[in-house]
Amino acid sequence: MANLTIIIPARNDEFDIAETVSKIIDTVTVDYEILIVNDHSTDKTRDIANGLVDKYRKTAIKVIDSLMAPSFVNALMSGVTCAKTTFFIPVMADLCDTPETINLMYSKISEGYDIVVGSRYSGSGRRMG
Repeated sequence: MANLTIIIPARNDEFDIAETVSKIIDTVTVDYEILIVNDHSTDKTRDIANGLVDKYRKTAIKVIDSLMAPSFVNALMSGVTCAKTTFFIPVMADLCDTPETINLMYSKISEGYDIVVGSRYSGSGRRMG
């Protein structure tokens, strides 16, 4: 069983979700599951996400619909409620977060930190674009 749930709130991210999931699969080395939370998308986000479940059969990917009002926070809460692991890390569906940091964040969790927060606005973080 996975130790970490990577929660991806997604709303109208049909052009980004496949690349985001692919990048996570290519870079994250810890034992994880991916939970894509469809946040009332009106495009093909949900269909594409379901296709990723079939494409990456060896990776634990689940797609759920947020039943709360549309918002990032509500989609994230839906994901946390459905996560089956003790630890979770949210990742934006448009790749504005860098999945490469997930391994480092999880290593800090494994060291015993209660909360690990990644931010491009602190320390050596930066905003690009």
